[in-house]
Amino acid sequence: MTPSNVWFCLTSIFKRAIIAVQVIMSYRKEWASVRSFSFVRGNFMAGSGKIVKLTEDLLQDFLRENGLSLYHTEFKREGKDWYLNVFIDKMPDENGQEQYVSSNDCEQVSRYLSERLDEKDPISQNYYLQVSSPGLDRQLYEQKDYDRYAGRLVDVRLYAAVNGSKEHQGTLVGCKDGKVVIRDEDGNEIAFPQDQVVKTCLAVVF
Repeated sequence: MTPSNVWFCLTSIFKRAIIAVQVIMSYRKEWASVRSFSFVRGNFMAGSGKIVKLTEDLLQDFLRENGLSLYHTEFKREGKDWYLNVFIDKMPDENGQEQYVSSNDCEQVSRYLSERLDEKDPISQNYYLQVSSPGLDRQLYEQKDYDRYAGRLVDVRLYAAVNGSKEHQGTLVGCKDGKVVIRDEDGNEIAFPQDQVVKTCLAVVF
């Protein structure tokens, strides 16, 4: 399995002057009926979970050796195409200050991962490998993300309106008992059941 093309995609986050650099590799593969069972027959979650776990295992040591960490991985279908999305983060410096992922970091990880995936050959169909930073307005996925960013300003988007709105902003208290809890500007705590939350992202304030 060989990358057919590599290009850099510059994307403006919500039309702000923040530029995210993605290194995108496109892979072309032949369908194999045995290995593509979990994807072709509709068992997407099971197959996706195995791909995500393998990707995380392949990257763990390499990222640590290069001062990076894995923020989130997902293998999902968008329209007719499949994407293996890998979000990497930079580990804090010696003084505990945050550092930011560069385009070189993304390219380095993408090239390493593509070689390891070539060896394992776990994915039987065409897909896109995308390695990028989670961005300043990163989405919070897991409990560790909510714990890490407690006290930060976040935007919460809901499936159904609460108090007349599907979008709420406030200081993140945390994720407790299956609920995302924020504190509004008046100091009131508001709890949203996780199954009603589309996503929670860090708010970017200038």
